[in-house]
Amino acid sequence: MKLKNRLTACVVKIASRCNLNCGYCYIYNKGDGSYKNQPKFLSESTILAFLKKMDNYLLDYEYDTFSFIFHGGEPLLANQNLYEFFIGNTISFFNKHNIKPSFVIQTNGVLINEEWINFFEKYDVNLGISLDSTKDSNDVNRVYHNGKSSYYEILNGFNIYKQITGKTPGLLSVIDLNQNPEEVYAHYKEIKANYINLLFPDDTYNDKFNDDLKLGKWLVSMFDYWITDKTIRVDQFEVLMTIFYGGDFVGDEYYGTKLNNVFILETDGEIQANDPLRVCAPNIHKTKLNVHADEILDLFNNPLAELYYNSKERLCNKCKNCQLVDICSGGYLINRYNNLNGFDNPSIYCKSLGYFITHVQNKIAEYTNQHLIEEDRITPLNLNEILNYCEINTYEETYELSKFKN
Repeated sequence: MKLKNRLTACVVKIASRCNLNCGYCYIYNKGDGSYKNQPKFLSESTILAFLKKMDNYLLDYEYDTFSFIFHGGEPLLANQNLYEFFIGNTISFFNKHNIKPSFVIQTNGVLINEEWINFFEKYDVNLGISLDSTKDSNDVNRVYHNGKSSYYEILNGFNIYKQITGKTPGLLSVIDLNQNPEEVYAHYKEIKANYINLLFPDDTYNDKFNDDLKLGKWLVSMFDYWITDKTIRVDQFEVLMTIFYGGDFVGDEYYGTKLNNVFILETDGEIQANDPLRVCAPNIHKTKLNVHADEILDLFNNPLAELYYNSKERLCNKCKNCQLVDICSGGYLINRYNNLNGFDNPSIYCKSLGYFITHVQNKIAEYTNQHLIEEDRITPLNLNEILNYCEINTYEETYELSKFKN
């Protein structure tokens, strides 16, 4: 049986430690200490065990590509020999199935130098760099273990890569609500970024977050700068626009009805669903499934992993009955979590999502009406009606915390 809309990418935790100490980090600073029990680096024996299990998985795989995202910790702490072993063996395994693997490194950027860049180019490894909104934000959040800001080192790596390759790496940025959206967008333009992936903070109901629309208003402001400028690609906005225009089964972890399709390989060989799930409760993300003994598809027998992969369909009644359900799909799974009843809640950002999505839809509706574009015409939404619905709190106790403890 061919597998549709299933696992098409693996986040490879090639290193489990980091040279930075970012304040919001879901691995080191959100209460879960399981990284302390992980080997510092992926071993060659674990890589071979993993590829043998990938070999089995690919027998029923229907696509012609598969993605590997090297991650950590900080992936550039691993040596190049380990990467060469992984990439060379992966290509050999995948060639048997006529599938082309692609490789990406997501790094904090401070270790990037000419030697690393030549390595990326030799093995056709794409580069993503984590850099937050403005220098002020990085000075507070993305710091070394001694508290020193990493901003200039990150920017140096970003610029060296551009100078040597003529290409601009994508930037991954956690939204900092303390930063002015106009200044954030101006900063991206100043450093000549061309692609940004904006991430929501990995917060849950346990963080006692108050959705006072601050996130929604921040997104609206950022979106309005972007839509009138369009010199920078902003992934979150592009995905949302694609959903409005592109039909069913598109999207990412934040928006749309497309099912989640990524899994994690830890340095000890354990396979897991989404890594940031660990912020919900200590060890909640652990599966006890390991490539030395288990198959990749065994992940779908793990309750939390199975919920993650189908989270766009496993919604609380409030979300099921919402008129925005096909757009936000209940929000990012992590942002639904509550110790009282697990994941059976709307997102903690429910009101902000309603505010933002309504703004975008109404912008599109206004444009299509003005230009008499019948085939693209979208019905405007009533903002007060959306916000009033989002205000309702429901906790239904369908998923219990005990289900996801090992």
